[in-house]
Amino acid sequence: MGFSELFSFTVVMLIITWLNRLLNTSTSGRWISLFLLLVSFSPLIIQIDKVAERATFFLDEPIGGNFNFDYNYTIFGILYASLFAVMTLYYQNSFHYAITSDAVIFEHSFLLSRSHRRILFDRISEVIVERTPIGTVFGYATVSILTDSGVGIVDESMGAAGAVNMPGSADSADDTVAETAKKSLLRSFVGILTYQRTIRTVRPDPKHCFYSIREWDKCKMLLNEMHKKHSQSNLLSDLKETISAGNSE
Repeated sequence: MGFSELFSFTVVMLIITWLNRLLNTSTSGRWISLFLLLVSFSPLIIQIDKVAERATFFLDEPIGGNFNFDYNYTIFGILYASLFAVMTLYYQNSFHYAITSDAVIFEHSFLLSRSHRRILFDRISEVIVERTPIGTVFGYATVSILTDSGVGIVDESMGAAGAVNMPGSADSADDTVAETAKKSLLRSFVGILTYQRTIRTVRPDPKHCFYSIREWDKCKMLLNEMHKKHSQSNLLSDLKETISAGNSE
């Protein structure tokens, strides 16, 4: 493998990693980003001897050049694809959900990461079912739980990351009327392009919802029944019936 080919592969993989992170989708998380970074820098790490030799070519005795080991795209491609498939299955099975008599429990255990959340039924304000086209075809859906404390709701920024100050757009005392108008128009145009607004939306997180489960309709029905059973209105109705029964006796 040539030195230019080595760096070209690394640059292309870094661009793919950056784009995946920028899209902010389900594959933009920490673990996949770290995996893509590992794939990106693997050729440089494995052939660090050749990289050191090329970087120190100006010396009388360049460093490196002692090992003749090339990065094989096919072998490492199969290796990384297999590793990614195994880790994906492991990650999918790292989530555990349970519905008890008084609460909903979400547990996550992946590598060294651990999390546990217990939500009481009287804290639930809404149950949402989301079915994607693929989920409709294969028979699974995501059941999200919203609470008064904001579980299940995130703040999402729409638009550019922030305002940008264009060079030469600042007003000056020596500007003519035409120049001032041009700079004002330029600032307005840049402001429109970089306008950002924040909305509160429901974003399913496997750690806090029943993510892509089968028999989602039974899960939703059970959640609604348990929520109704533990709601204040139902408790007041039970209390009213108890008082009425006591008075009748």
